[in-house]
Amino acid sequence: MPSGMRNMVINTRERAVSTDINRLQAFLASEVGQIFYEMCGKYATSDDRNPGTEAAPTTGATPPFNVVLNGLRFYPLNGTLNGLLTPGVLLVDNTAAGTDDADFLYCNDPGVVAVGTLALTPAPGATRIDVIECQPVTTVVETDNRDIYNIATGLFAPAMVTKVSATRLTYRIRLGVAGAGYPGAAAGWVPLAVVRVPAAAASWDDCDIWDVRNLASEFWNAPYNSPVTDAEIDEVYLSAVETNAAAPYNVQLTGKVSGRFKHFRIGGSMLCNYPSAAAYVDISTGTTNWEAGLAIAATSVWYVYLAFPFGLPGWRKYWSSAVSPRVPTGLRGIPIINSLTKPPSPARTPLAALALPTVLGFGGTTSDAVCIFTSTTNGASRMRGAAADGERIVVKEPLVVAPSVSDPLVSGITTYVIADSLEIPSCAKTLIAELGLALSKGGAPGIALAVEVMPVLRMYDVSGTFIVYEMSLAKQCTFILAAGVTAAWTINVEIPLLYRAAASGHTFDIVWNIQPDGAPFTGVVVDQLVVRGWRMD
Repeated sequence: MPSGMRNMVINTRERAVSTDINRLQAFLASEVGQIFYEMCGKYATSDDRNPGTEAAPTTGATPPFNVVLNGLRFYPLNGTLNGLLTPGVLLVDNTAAGTDDADFLYCNDPGVVAVGTLALTPAPGATRIDVIECQPVTTVVETDNRDIYNIATGLFAPAMVTKVSATRLTYRIRLGVAGAGYPGAAAGWVPLAVVRVPAAAASWDDCDIWDVRNLASEFWNAPYNSPVTDAEIDEVYLSAVETNAAAPYNVQLTGKVSGRFKHFRIGGSMLCNYPSAAAYVDISTGTTNWEAGLAIAATSVWYVYLAFPFGLPGWRKYWSSAVSPRVPTGLRGIPIINSLTKPPSPARTPLAALALPTVLGFGGTTSDAVCIFTSTTNGASRMRGAAADGERIVVKEPLVVAPSVSDPLVSGITTYVIADSLEIPSCAKTLIAELGLALSKGGAPGIALAVEVMPVLRMYDVSGTFIVYEMSLAKQCTFILAAGVTAAWTINVEIPLLYRAAASGHTFDIVWNIQPDGAPFTGVVVDQLVVRGWRMD
């Protein structure tokens, strides 16, 4: 029995035919390529919704479907116009596959080891976006002298013939048009890196570079291609720190985040972000990482997204020229800041396409983005700080929410409707809040009386019709109820929010249960909810 792959059977006393020998080699290459294709190419339609299914990548796409097993990493030579590229293996859609070929073509390539092939074209006069890319080609590796049979003469005659051929890669830097943004994809070419070339760039030191290889090691379920429908975040340990005591506060996001989006890993440490190699994401000073055209909303929520535009994964930014050789460092994804206008869905992706930051020069928009962090703005539209400990995000500027119905003295009920994308992010799973109630007593002085509230929180479904759950929030306080005295309660609570496929409102009652019945209160001084933060995971 064959060991698993196709065998070419050479029969006893059979006259040898050269095509049989060549096909024998093709069988082996085909089997290896097909194993890679089944492992790294085919994918579950959705790992979280259609587990155990498989689908084939689109053949003939632009750029072609590909996986970099490792290597093929571009690195510039600091202070020069020259760049090199490490050896590696590329798996790529085999659009010319024959009956003996695999769906994946694999290329074991030595990379670029000599200057000249990948040379920067400097000083474009306006920001230009270039793409470093490769394309598979059949290359003659060895020739030799062999005796070749001449049909006309019936004799063998020596001739130089191809003895070894291989699939190799050819490389280029495809120049964009100055001032015209990202130049798009090229048919048959695989993007490896994207370069932002400033107007007066004199060497690679002046350029920003992003690694966009589809690395198998960056698959979240490596080496298997297992895309997820909803972005998933494993850890968020971030701090939005205000470095200035007064407005505009100069908020800087530090720390690390990890998760998955589509089939690849996202996040990392807040390192090597535009415009420098700073170990933070600039949130509020200028418009460095802001969505193009962004206006900050007052008394609302702001968001940090990691974006993966133009259908490319990774977007791992290279370190500055302070490091030699320059390498991709830190964060996976382009940070984009938004406030209210493009809130995330419950799946963490933006409800509308994000316009890429103007300063990058890419132009265009993307919906391939994941919300990793949120905080609040104050009444003057200033972005304020927050901290995430891996579970909770606690904000510095709390949001005060007035009830839709305030009737703690008659019906004994206060009703709140918390709006997704306005008072909390729609990807929040738990609301961290502070309930406040203050009641006053008028008339003649009273006697000492132990007055307590035994509130119950009653959460409704998204239609506001059916009760989903109830939970008790016990609180007791004793007051001497003289004329004009106010009794006040403050209750810290974490409120589980309902799963929702789309942004909605969250309706819940606070049933106060003021005891004893008939406690002599005559007015409501405070009845409010203060949003202190949320859990997004």
